[in-house]
Amino acid sequence: MAEGILNDLAGKSNLDINSKSVGILARDGGRPANNAIKVMEDIGIDISKSKSQMINENILDKADIILTMSKNHKESLLGSYPKVKGKVFY
Repeated sequence: MAEGILNDLAGKSNLDINSKSVGILARDGGRPANNAIKVMEDIGIDISKSKSQMINENILDKADIILTMSKNHKESLLGSYPKVKGKVFY
């Protein structure tokens, strides 16, 4: 949902931003929950074709900024990938 909202806002504001949502414990290829799809449809954003993706080193290397949803997510990420320290924010 966050990826859909940020990409929608960036597009409407002509900002050169491309966000990608990935998870520390995500399963590759999962669909968004039906409730999430419905909520996003209600605000005019289609996430129905989104697929979950597990975080990996390639994604982290390409990222300029990494935003986490919780302090624990940040700490877990830094524990596994310490080289991204300067670009991870909670």
